[in-house]
Order: sequence, then structure tokens, then C-alpha cells
Amino acid sequence: MASSGAGFCSSSASATLLPASQRSTSSAVINITGIAFSWIVLRSTVPGRLGFDFIAFLPHAVPNIVFGVGAFLFAIFVLQRAVPIFGTIWLLLLVFTVARLSYGTRMTNASLIQIHTELEDSARMCGAGTGGVVRRVIVPLLAPTLIYTWLWIALLTFRELTLAVILTTRGNITLPVVVWSMWVNGIPGKSAALTLLLLAIMLPFILLYWLIVRRQMGIAR
Repeated sequence: MASSGAGFCSSSASATLLPASQRSTSSAVINITGIAFSWIVLRSTVPGRLGFDFIAFLPHAVPNIVFGVGAFLFAIFVLQRAVPIFGTIWLLLLVFTVARLSYGTRMTNASLIQIHTELEDSARMCGAGTGGVVRRVIVPLLAPTLIYTWLWIALLTFRELTLAVILTTRGNITLPVVVWSMWVNGIPGKSAALTLLLLAIMLPFILLYWLIVRRQMGIAR
């Protein structure tokens, strides 16, 4: 067991860890998609617009292990011929984005509903189109929420194990999967050391998250 664990550790050392850029991309995509979904649900008159809110929240109702197995089978039997992303970081990025979409839309829904439509009407009277209204009115007002959401999703994505362990191959190993694999293969010392490294990497994000929350609470008072 120990030898197999050592072999896994040596191979995982050269494997691709989920980089910070992928976590940032996932958070950014969720923010952009969240704004789009919230705009459709709360501002548009598109028929069936509430269906978008249902679609965004649906992954939250599915257990991660079920969602991960479904994504695994879908990537192998449906996407593999057209878009061979199984075994790559892009599959993890896609799954993490879909799985956490409900978190982003809850935040943007709660913030957008507090922005009165008169602000958007004023911008339109000054000649702004829908894109200009979103870019110059909505996004600046949503900026604190978007930063807060970005940090929250980044933290959730960085520590995600259930989805990652189901979809991981030697080409897209994430740090939580390495920690878990060392633990189950009888290498608790290295697993503990990597856990400390994981906490050290997350600490700046946690501190920034805490500062933003404290600032928002101060503004609310």
C-alpha cells in the first residue's frame, strides 16, 4: 500500500495541479453568467424567463457525487468525440462552473433586485443601449457583490474534492485530490504537510473575503 502511495505521489508531483488562473476563470464565468441570468429573470420580458432561474439553481439540488458521475459519463460517451475534454482541466472548469452557478445567481439576484429600474431608464433617455446600461450602471453598482462572489466561488472551487476526485486523471490532478490520495494510501505525514500548504494558499483569499464582509457590514450599519 505504501509503495503504491509513493508511486502515486511521484507521478502526481509531475501532474498538472489546478492553477489559480482556472479558479479565477471559473469565478469570473460564474459572475458573468450570473449577471446574464439575473438580468433575464428580473429585467427582461422573455417568455419562460423563470426557467433560467430554475436551471441555474438545479445543480444545487443535485448531490455532488451524483453530479460528478453524470458529468463523467456525459464527457466520455457524449462529448468525447466532438469535444475531447475528458482528462483535462477544462472539464473541471466546466463542471465547477455549472455546479457553483446557483451561488452566483443568488448573489446577483439579491443585488440586482435592489437597483431601481429608474436608473436604467435614465441611462436609456441619455442614449445608452442595453449594453451601455449594463456596463455603466449595473456593473459598477454590482461591483462589491461581484468581488464578494468571486472570492467565495474561488474558495469553494479550490477546496472541492468530491467532483474533482471523480473526474481526475493523471493530467488534471488538483491539490485536494493529492491530499486525499496520500491519506488513503497511508502517507499521513505528507498529507498533513500538503494540507498546511493548502491552508496557506487559501489564507490570503480568506483574509480578503473577511475584510470585504466586514466592510459591507460597516456600510450597512
